[in-house]
Amino acid sequence: MTTLTAVVTALIRERPLCFSCLAEQSGATRTEIGTVLRGVETALVIHLSNRRCYGCGEFVDAVSLDRPAN
Repeated sequence: MTTLTAVVTALIRERPLCFSCLAEQSGATRTEIGTVLRGVETALVIHLSNRRCYGCGEFVDAVSLDRPAN
């Protein structure tokens, strides 16, 4: 796992974020974010849905992970 993969996974584990906010908060490009997410989705369930991004507050396509049940 690369450092970028770990950072992106940690960011979307906490709250849904759009691609722009993911790129800004991780220091990566949108293209790099897409590549990372394709790798992550081989092991985790990723959701892309129109919802509020917790970074910018806009209703956009935001990426999130399934959170394990307690």
